[in-house]
Amino acid sequence: MDELVIFEGLFHDIDGDPITIDLIASYLRKTQLESNQSINILGEPFISNYSDDESKSESDSESDNENNVQEVDDGDDDVVEEVVEDNYDDGDNIDENPIPDNFDGSICKTDDDPLGIISNFGAFSFGDFIAYNSDVQGRIAAKNLVDVSSYAINQEVYGSKRYKCNESPLKNDFQFAVVAGTVKIVNSGLSNGGIAYSNNVDQTDESLKENIINNGCSIINDSSIVNFDAVEKQMNTLSQNISKLEDNGAGVYSQDGGNKILNVNIKKGQYIHIIDVDGPNFNLNTFKFNTSVKADEFLVIFNVKGSSMIFSNCEYGSMNGYAHRVIWNMPDVTSLNIGNVRVYGTILAPKAYVQTNYGNIQGQIICKNFNGPLQVDWIQFKACLPSFTPNHENEDNEDDKTNPEVYIDENDDDQPETNNDENDEYQPETYNDENNEDQPETDNDDDDDDKDQPETDNDDDDDTSTRNWKWG
Repeated sequence: MDELVIFEGLFHDIDGDPITIDLIASYLRKTQLESNQSINILGEPFISNYSDDESKSESDSESDNENNVQEVDDGDDDVVEEVVEDNYDDGDNIDENPIPDNFDGSICKTDDDPLGIISNFGAFSFGDFIAYNSDVQGRIAAKNLVDVSSYAINQEVYGSKRYKCNESPLKNDFQFAVVAGTVKIVNSGLSNGGIAYSNNVDQTDESLKENIINNGCSIINDSSIVNFDAVEKQMNTLSQNISKLEDNGAGVYSQDGGNKILNVNIKKGQYIHIIDVDGPNFNLNTFKFNTSVKADEFLVIFNVKGSSMIFSNCEYGSMNGYAHRVIWNMPDVTSLNIGNVRVYGTILAPKAYVQTNYGNIQGQIICKNFNGPLQVDWIQFKACLPSFTPNHENEDNEDDKTNPEVYIDENDDDQPETNNDENDEYQPETYNDENNEDQPETDNDDDDDDKDQPETDNDDDDDTSTRNWKWG
């Protein structure tokens, strides 16, 4: 369909064959579904860095999708056909039964960039990041506000070394230490990068700004560096998909008097170890991480259930040296408290308000909002996560029920009366012009008996096998 010609109220292709609105609609739906048949849960187009043009293009696309009804002119000045488009919801409408891949680590076990653009950040918030009297050793991102005082930012991303933005390795790396809407940094230090903001940096110390510029880095007003809305949707999808993985017995809970114990046992030859955690009742006293397996040979997932979680009164030091292979997945947690404890592993809590009272995270933190003093050490999560393919097992049946006309061969003699050619006299009003008695004789060929049609006029019967697509 490189070119469409409107003739007597119908679309025709360049060969003169009629193309119905139903076929165009089914083609649109097929193209959209095929482009999403195998979706990696990270969805790289959503979480890679954007140029200005790419960001604008995506913004325009999102704006177009706000209207889920597309008007298509069928050639009749008085009639407009509506084609309802299928919109993909990244956040709440998640596949109930996605198909996991790389469960055994056969595809990969180690990835320097498993979380896309988030892999560049020590702390990543989809709302506000408010902190004091501590540090994030890596970069900080927050959609709305970064407000820190007596704080250190991004000073350990290259160990203890500091680089200017025109020096290697920083010149070939992510060049912003802070990305946010509004940036307020007071009595603090920032190294190895600049600041990207979308609102203002008016309350950031002038001395810090001067230091950034002197290091050859930038302070720029640019909202395209991180697409927070897209990343948030994708992280929610990631978290929900991981939460569907079943506990495979890696964690054993026990009770010794008033002592609640969790033993995590890493098995040789097993890649993914999944432990379910009852968030609201996770009041451990003793934690033991038992392994003789090399760290890069396994992945540990703590799937936290419930809407709240507290880290306190427990020592997790037996996980020391393995934090880069551990993820605490909290898809539904909205309240997370961390107090006077060291947590090992990356925390994925995209809906959580995180309240801290000192302590430490040996890993990254991804949350909705963050408030309080807490040290976040620069330990990147580097394990390969499973990817998921949407399960379209029942989509054929659903489409058959809602759009039966998509699969109808309009020129088939055996079709029911209501499915006959577009030009028959019992067609809907949309095609009134074709049934006009004053139409030239050549325009009524479709009303003739099939046996009188030349062989070339029956091409539609063959073409519809490729036009009336089915998908799954």
